[in-house]
Amino acid sequence: MVHWLIGRCRPGQLLCGLVCLALFSGCGDSRRQSVKGTVTLDGAPLDRAAITFFPLTGTLGPAAGANVENGEFHVTAKKGTFTGQFRVEIAKYDIIPGQFMAGKEGPIPVQGNILPERYSTKSKLTAEIKAGEKNQLHFELASK
Repeated sequence: MVHWLIGRCRPGQLLCGLVCLALFSGCGDSRRQSVKGTVTLDGAPLDRAAITFFPLTGTLGPAAGANVENGEFHVTAKKGTFTGQFRVEIAKYDIIPGQFMAGKEGPIPVQGNILPERYSTKSKLTAEIKAGEKNQLHFELASK
């Protein structure tokens, strides 16, 4: 395959291809950063939730996230973010108190995100992820 490719490329194209290969061969997980932290709701550790980091303009993607268990989360470097600025969404899905939908055998509780939108779909939470640092984050949420 390589011999076929070399025979079909002009010297300039081959050199450009080799330079690109050398530049991008190190762009795997080694540039991704791990992120750890805590999330509290009204001072208590948030449990069974999700945290997602969405890259803002000028920051490489993709998005990264993790489960929040007993108030703690950990995004490993393998699945982590690149460095830069991120919008952070935190959501906790559970039964929404007082909301039901019709079922064959009676009302069924509705499930959805029980956190205020200001922490999820309309989140203004941000985080800066830096290279070579611990990237330890803390989010203190309030239900009201």
